[in-house]
Amino acid sequence: MQPWGLGFKHLNHKMQSFFSFELKNLNSTDFRYLNHLKTFLHVAHQQHHNVLISNEELSLIPLDGASYLRNMVHNFQPKVVITFRDSLSHALSNYHHVYPRFAFSDRGSLPDFRRFKHDTLESTRNYYTNMLDMFAKEFGVESLVIIDYDGAIAAKKDLVHIILCEICKILCEDLSQGLDPLLERENITKIDDNRADSHMSLPLAGVISEINVSMLRKKCTIPVTCHKEVTDFILSMIGNQTLPTMTNNLSTIFHKETLIGDDMIRKKYKSQILYDNRNASIAAVEGQVVTELDFDRFRSDPYWQKWTRDVKSSLVNSTMVACEPIHS
Repeated sequence: MQPWGLGFKHLNHKMQSFFSFELKNLNSTDFRYLNHLKTFLHVAHQQHHNVLISNEELSLIPLDGASYLRNMVHNFQPKVVITFRDSLSHALSNYHHVYPRFAFSDRGSLPDFRRFKHDTLESTRNYYTNMLDMFAKEFGVESLVIIDYDGAIAAKKDLVHIILCEICKILCEDLSQGLDPLLERENITKIDDNRADSHMSLPLAGVISEINVSMLRKKCTIPVTCHKEVTDFILSMIGNQTLPTMTNNLSTIFHKETLIGDDMIRKKYKSQILYDNRNASIAAVEGQVVTELDFDRFRSDPYWQKWTRDVKSSLVNSTMVACEPIHS
């Protein structure tokens, strides 16, 4: 088994191969990374190696991208492995992933999860359906292997073990001792993500968004190179203080709408699902909560109003912010 991208020559900070972004835009790409992948696949086939390509962006490629990928692997017997989880839980995962990234955005204040969920309800309901139907059409239903995420957790099965041992039939003995000994033996180092948003909580992201939007109104911008420094500064200003937050249980937020789509998937692709467990999936969602900044309380509280003014004043007088000159 040979993993694509070994040596990290064609991977970004999340270990995602750039070829997937080219598959999403075949009409405008120069095929630079897809050509790298073609060469890699050709050599692997000549050497009788199996290949494992793992990339979350593949879930978002259009039909022509999936067709192009299918043609690239025509010399192999491909399996398309997809991790399936409750759509509402997946939406929350996206929210945690996307929300902090836009804390420094110029698009205005960030939405809370209820608004985010409402605005993305249609895409949330259709995310797995569209992806599974597309790959089934291009690769064949028999090529699909769908792992029920919460079902696997309920069965106390590790996803890496399922993919490598149960599906790919490799490293079973090694993985019986856990993943860390294998990484150590192969001298593979876990990569720390040092982006400003990599470990940002939702309440903190909300505060940064509020300050950033206010700075933009003053014609001041926070350069990307200063995002981490500004984040650390705001964190230090918060200190041990408790931000005003609100907490919602996932089971009360549009869960019935997403369950309908999930049940259709379980029925349509039942024979392809490993660890199928609807009850475990529902239970996992009902146990999740989302805690984020209460914008109304933060904006109306006199203490946090003054705190925000002090933070903005400190930033304007620092080298972390670039402001347009005021013309008289």
